[in-house]
Amino acid sequence: MLGIGGTESVSTPTLLESIQHVFIKKVAVNSGGKHCLALSSEGEVYSWGEAEDGKLGHGNRSPCDRPRVIESLRGIEVVDIAAGGAHSACITAAGDLYTWGKGRYGRLGHGDSEDQLKPKLFIKPIPWLP
Repeated sequence: MLGIGGTESVSTPTLLESIQHVFIKKVAVNSGGKHCLALSSEGEVYSWGEAEDGKLGHGNRSPCDRPRVIESLRGIEVVDIAAGGAHSACITAAGDLYTWGKGRYGRLGHGDSEDQLKPKLFIKPIPWLP
C-alpha cells in the first residue's frame, strides 16, 4: 500500500494528499514488511500499509491504505523511527525507546514473545544515548 488509498500500482511519484499539510522529516520503509512510518517535524508518527502482527501500532491488525497518526504516541515528542520486517520502533526526545509489532523470539525486547499492537515502552531512558 502506497499511502494514496487503495492497492493500485503507480509508476510516477504521487503526493500523499492525506498528509500534504504535514512537514515530514523522516520516512522509514520496510518493503519486505510492507509498511511505512513517517515522522513529522512536530514529533508525531504516522503509519500505513499491511498491519499483520500489529506493526502499524494502531491497536489492531487491520491494514491502512493512507497515513494515520499513531494515537498512543500523540503528545510524546518522537525524534527517530525504524521499520523492521514485522515490527516498528521509535525513540523519544526524552530518550525512551518504544517497540511494537511481532514479538516472536523476544525481538521487541519486552522479555516475552507477545505481539504488541500499540507502542510499548522498552527502556526509559536509553542509557547509552547522549
